[in-house]
Amino acid sequence: ALLMWVGFGLAFLTKGPPALLPWLAIAALELFGNRRRGLPLFALEGPLLFGVLAFGWFALVTVEQPALLNYFLGQEVAKRIAGDGFGRNSQWYGWLLVYAPTVLLGSLPWTWRLLKSL
Repeated sequence: ALLMWVGFGLAFLTKGPPALLPWLAIAALELFGNRRRGLPLFALEGPLLFGVLAFGWFALVTVEQPALLNYFLGQEVAKRIAGDGFGRNSQWYGWLLVYAPTVLLGSLPWTWRLLKSL
């Protein structure tokens, strides 16, 4: 279970919030799944380890250069999510332009069967 949190911490450090998407599936399974026994995935040590790995570098750099806090939160988070900066597809159909070809080409061996079944 701790190795999972190490992976999430390193993924968040590298890719940011999108790296936590698999965590949503795991959390849903933990909440709604019918598990009889297993690893304690959400014990205190795991999320703490995630926090140290994911935010340690950002905290260190921000302490050394306080202006970076505004850059990290304002530019890299707020503008990237809520604005059209960074060449992001901000139209309502932007996600479709990006992800539809990725899903269709990424699942190529099965794409033809999927399209035939529709």
